[in-house]
Amino acid sequence: MYYKLNVDYAHKEDAKRYGARWDRDRRTWYYIGDGDLPEGLKRYVVEAQRPKANPDYIVSAPGTVSVPDFSKYRTVSELNQFIKGIYGTLPAFQNVLVKGEVANYSAPDRNGNYWFSLKEDKVLINCVLWASEAPSALSFPLKSGQQVALEGKLDFFAGAGRTQITVRKLYDIGAGEAALKLEQLRKKLEALGWFKEELKKPIPSHPRRIGIVTSASGQAIQDFDSTTRKRNPYVQLELYPVNVQGIYAAASIVKGIEYMDKRGYDLIIVGRGGGSDEELYVFNDEAIVTAVHNAATPIVSAVGHTGNFTLIDAVSDGFANTPTGAIEKYVPELKNDLEFLSTVKNQFRTGAERVLAQKREAAVSARVQLEQQTPAHRLHRCTEALQKERSQIQKSFTDLIHSRDRLIAETGKTLEKYNPVQLLQKRSSDLRLLNQQLTNAVHSLLDRSIHRFRVAVTELNGLSPTAKLINGFGYITHEERPVLNVSDVQAGDEVSLTLHDGEILTEVQSVHTYK
Repeated sequence: MYYKLNVDYAHKEDAKRYGARWDRDRRTWYYIGDGDLPEGLKRYVVEAQRPKANPDYIVSAPGTVSVPDFSKYRTVSELNQFIKGIYGTLPAFQNVLVKGEVANYSAPDRNGNYWFSLKEDKVLINCVLWASEAPSALSFPLKSGQQVALEGKLDFFAGAGRTQITVRKLYDIGAGEAALKLEQLRKKLEALGWFKEELKKPIPSHPRRIGIVTSASGQAIQDFDSTTRKRNPYVQLELYPVNVQGIYAAASIVKGIEYMDKRGYDLIIVGRGGGSDEELYVFNDEAIVTAVHNAATPIVSAVGHTGNFTLIDAVSDGFANTPTGAIEKYVPELKNDLEFLSTVKNQFRTGAERVLAQKREAAVSARVQLEQQTPAHRLHRCTEALQKERSQIQKSFTDLIHSRDRLIAETGKTLEKYNPVQLLQKRSSDLRLLNQQLTNAVHSLLDRSIHRFRVAVTELNGLSPTAKLINGFGYITHEERPVLNVSDVQAGDEVSLTLHDGEILTEVQSVHTYK
């Protein structure tokens, strides 16, 4: 018998121990034997044929020569139906016992069916648990990442050419290996403090050059470009194309981050469009997380869609659920910036006008106060005070004269009333003497007041800078400031000499200081 086998890479050594061989020309595993098929190979059987009795087999034994009679070749539909028949007839396919990690599962579909994959490393097989079987087959919440064992049968969908396990029973045997490794890495990075906010680099509010690390053919780069053009067409995007899934993805992304970090960008965005947990799992790779942590440039993670989360999201300096969300979050709209600048401009103009008005009012007030302190103003006030005092003195003198006149008149009347000639003469003489004394006293008082007035005027005039100029004096200024000491000027400076009748402009020839 000739048996065609489907042996994955992880189990090739096990298959070899039972006699399986690899056909390099046809790129398939096979087993040839006259007796029963070894028990260890039954789970790998794809096709069983008798080479001589059935010339219509698909794969001939190694070493035989096939005649290219194409009329005997099956069509794709015939081949798929043939495979489906084998799946339905081989007992080994009717009751398979498999264990692995649940992948690509989110929730039952609208009919209550459970669609997921069973994973071992990078090898997957599709599974389905029908809604009618779920109550008896599933006794725990199903989620991606958990390790399960299942019983079921292999089915082959001829239309899609796809193998699938129809599940009859599921057992929970603990967390999946990938989930455990991920949790261990997460705890390690958390212990190192890589998730702390204080380690995150500040992201510029208005980046001008942004480096993009993503696939050149994916939806992400289109989202980055179209969203940036809408928000601010002046922002420059530069792409470093990488693989975002597959065995080379991690090394490609690390190389992209390290290369872009040396280019002096304001910001680097690392991301891709949404996908299954397995497709996004590469962004949990420790090498990628380390490259993000070590980068000097701020890095934003934009991996997947809302609900997806990877370790790069926790370590990066910024995070967005989607590529579009990253641009919307970290590239401000040009229209909003222009409106903000217009508002600031108006606020600045209003504030400047208010401050200018306040300064004008302060200047007017200071000028009034300065004018009140000038010698001319002070002289005017002293003159007014002297005039007021003079008026008071004159009024007092007039009142005194009137008082004396009334006294003389009253005395005359008294003298006339008593009419003693001698007394009258004596009284008249006394009165004349008294009158003369009073007159002299008044004149003396008036002279003293006038003298004090003249002295005050002279003192005020002596305090005036311009009064001294009449007697040959002058005052010197340099750059509109008075020169008080010889150290205020230097040879060659132009100075101004102000006299009582004009101004002289001259140049300092030399400066000498008295010792």
